[in-house]
Amino acid sequence: MANESTPAPVLEQESPPTTSPRLVGIDFVRVLAVCAIVTMHTFPASGALDSLGTWVNQCCRWAVPFFFVAAGFFFEKGLLKGRSAKTQLLRSTRRLLGLFVLWWIVYLFAPPGLRDLIGPERIGAWTQAIAFRWGRVTGSLELFLLEGPAIHLWFLVALWGGLLFVVATRGHRKPDVMLAIALLLYVIGVLGGTYSATPAGLNLPIHTRNGIFFSAFFTAVGVMLAQREHLPGLRGALLLFVAGMASHICEVIAWSRIEPLPLWENTFTLGTLVWGVGAFLVARTLPAVGPVKQIARLAGLPLGIYLTHMIFADPVYCIAAKVFGDGPLYNPSCPAGVLLCAGTATYILSLNRFTRRLIS
Repeated sequence: MANESTPAPVLEQESPPTTSPRLVGIDFVRVLAVCAIVTMHTFPASGALDSLGTWVNQCCRWAVPFFFVAAGFFFEKGLLKGRSAKTQLLRSTRRLLGLFVLWWIVYLFAPPGLRDLIGPERIGAWTQAIAFRWGRVTGSLELFLLEGPAIHLWFLVALWGGLLFVVATRGHRKPDVMLAIALLLYVIGVLGGTYSATPAGLNLPIHTRNGIFFSAFFTAVGVMLAQREHLPGLRGALLLFVAGMASHICEVIAWSRIEPLPLWENTFTLGTLVWGVGAFLVARTLPAVGPVKQIARLAGLPLGIYLTHMIFADPVYCIAAKVFGDGPLYNPSCPAGVLLCAGTATYILSLNRFTRRLIS
């Protein structure tokens, strides 16, 4: 998200023990997904078709849909155990919107770029940065309510909207109605987003990544998957994942021929429908062996990493530029450095029961 998706449902999942073979694969992919999101946001990219960073960015686009599907899945699992939909939604509301407001404030007052912070006009640069962020968000009701002063906070509101959607439309008797409405919203979102420049495109006054245009379909699919006893095996899940990725990439290339804007603006396409669901199904069927079990033990970190990682982006950029210059290690060192910093910060915050609330 310097170009432009976590969580405990996987933003809501209640930290299930990673020793359960049924959940180890999901915990494992949660860790991979947050690494993909940080890479998507911090791997330098020009947005041009021939840029390595552009394709690194696009190849990470499965991660946010995965978190949406997982959230719907665990939300429904709670309901199937007899929990109240109202109670679960209120809990999710307090958690997700509470974190949104908290980090909205944190990022509003966050320090400016490292060069400004160590310069002679530190205080002036800091106040100017705050004034700029405040002016940006107050100049748009959409930014104020759905995104805030940091480019990644939209996810919290969108996830909450997806859960609200499934509660409003969910029903064991007619789940197909819920999915049909969600699919319609998704198609409108694609036509008003990635496909807006095509003859079929829509000129909508909002960024369709925000709200429920993006999230509702995936959370609804998660609900339906939770209701099913038999799901595709690993081979079928991998086929869905690869097919969705291929479709997404082909659509991005085709779209770039019509409207040559920076390609990181392709947040989701029609192919992303299959890609995101395939990612979750792969996670659901992964065997709990070897490295999968080891990496799954880090499943408590993704939400904190997601929330904190943009704080570290500019300092890491500056340090990487100083150390590596224009060398080949500069690009990959940026996401690696941000992940290290955000993971360390998350671990430190998790050690105290008061600071733990900032990241969970």
